[in-house]
Amino acid sequence: MTALLYLCLFAVGLGAGWVIGIQMLPRVIMKVVLQRVDKTAGGPNRMEHRGPADPHRPTIVRQSPDLLYSACAFDLDAGAVQVEVGPTEGYLSVAFFDRATNNFRTLTPKDLAATNGPVTLVSARHTAPPDTGVVVQSPTQRGIILIRRRISTDESLARMLKAQTGDHCQVIAG
Repeated sequence: MTALLYLCLFAVGLGAGWVIGIQMLPRVIMKVVLQRVDKTAGGPNRMEHRGPADPHRPTIVRQSPDLLYSACAFDLDAGAVQVEVGPTEGYLSVAFFDRATNNFRTLTPKDLAATNGPVTLVSARHTAPPDTGVVVQSPTQRGIILIRRRISTDESLARMLKAQTGDHCQVIAG
């Protein structure tokens, strides 16, 4: 009987650990990340531009030293969010993460060139206005947009920093 009781307690503990680890922990992590990006960008739906990696002041977990980052903590409660990406040579990705840290869409330069326009992020409750470029639907109202550019050489850093100034996100009517 005692062995059965321990087995049941172990199963309950395993189930609780799964709920905490798999279901709750990503949301807690994202809540902290959203608060940090909101604070440094001056609120939601505003782009934060980060300089090259600094090992003494990391802002991203395991930040790659050869990537330059821009981030926008989006909040779709106010409406669709338009994302503009500065013209970039070389490696570029625009990744969209939901409130549980799931990457639900990633755009490449090929995706962006297909429409030659901005990206519009919408929720299930909103529709994108006409002529808005690439439309991405978010499964959650809150999340993060992360733009990454590769710094291939010291000389390319200045060009990537200039391209980064063209990264913007803002709520649009719709």
